[in-house]
Amino acid sequence: MQQQPQGSPAREPVDWQLLLGFGAGLVGLFFVLLNAGYVHFYEELSVRPEEVGLDRVGVLARTAGIALTVSVAVSAVIAITYSIPIFKGFFIDFFLFSHRLSLFVFYAAFAGLYVYAFMADLYWVQGIAIPFLLLLFCFAFFTLRKHIGPMVIVPSIVAGIVALCFIMRAEYHAVEFRLVHVANGHPVAPVKLLNFPILDITAEPAQITLLNNSEKLPIELSDPYLLFLGKGPSGVALVGCGNTIIMPTGSISVRTGTGIDFQNSNNWRDQEKAKSRWAFCQCVHANEDGCERVMHGESGPGRPPNDIGIY
Repeated sequence: MQQQPQGSPAREPVDWQLLLGFGAGLVGLFFVLLNAGYVHFYEELSVRPEEVGLDRVGVLARTAGIALTVSVAVSAVIAITYSIPIFKGFFIDFFLFSHRLSLFVFYAAFAGLYVYAFMADLYWVQGIAIPFLLLLFCFAFFTLRKHIGPMVIVPSIVAGIVALCFIMRAEYHAVEFRLVHVANGHPVAPVKLLNFPILDITAEPAQITLLNNSEKLPIELSDPYLLFLGKGPSGVALVGCGNTIIMPTGSISVRTGTGIDFQNSNNWRDQEKAKSRWAFCQCVHANEDGCERVMHGESGPGRPPNDIGIY
């Protein structure tokens, strides 16, 4: 009888399969982290990201941009080291024949960068530079996976967890920093790496006009430092005196921008206007009547602090 051919043993995944799986995991991780940052910022302001025009497709597009940037940068470093003979020899000698030395150098640099970032409170050094160093290290050893042992795997897992904690901590502080500015009426810009927006959360100075004069605007919209969060399918999200107001799309006209004339106006961030705004918002939060008179120099509840910061 003819013998049935035995099944061939399973082959190990090749480099590109490992890199593809690793990249897919990174894309998923980036998406979760970015989505958490958006939800944290907007839910603290009592709105959903969808109410300011930000949907999951937009978050996914930004995630793809970050993943592509990281992949191109890391792949370029590895391609250069393998294409130039001098670098190739150094690369192989350093990571293959002297992998103990490479591990020592890597973890020493990792620890040193952590101490520096922690002492200086440089959250984005912790959240970007350290994880990028870890990714470069992982990609390098993925290409030499046959020589990966417990001495590499276990510390790398620990380093990856630490890097993830750094990213979450950096994102938290970036969002909280912007929430404080929004509450004080200061515009905020997206979190950027170089010129690429990582966390695209904004609050722009705004001026509004009521389209139906028979309606009455919420008192918070009289805030001279009114901010525009975004526009969704059914409403416009604004922040006045730290309170979020959702107005129907067809009820108001919104003018936004930080042009040169508007930004450099003497009345934009002068000290007296900041004090009047502080008294006005105190009146709003106290639910008192006649708060608009405070903006015209009349007496209001309490006294504003002497150290109001002008940004």
